[in-house]
Amino acid sequence: MQKTHFLPRSTPSYVKTNQNLVKKEQPKRLRIDKEKVLDILFNAFNKHQFYSIKDLVKLTDQPPVC
Repeated sequence: MQKTHFLPRSTPSYVKTNQNLVKKEQPKRLRIDKEKVLDILFNAFNKHQFYSIKDLVKLTDQPPVC
């Protein structure tokens, strides 16, 4: 019967590699006219009273203001 010997690794298996840490690049969003954004927002608030910032960013497809 042959015994297998496990050698220690230089980096532990639970450490993430650099490939996993690379963020996916998102395309830049272009600003549209203020009036169009307001129309989108007013129509959205006619449907529902409350929205989160994330939902508003998705609806308008505009960059969030910090």
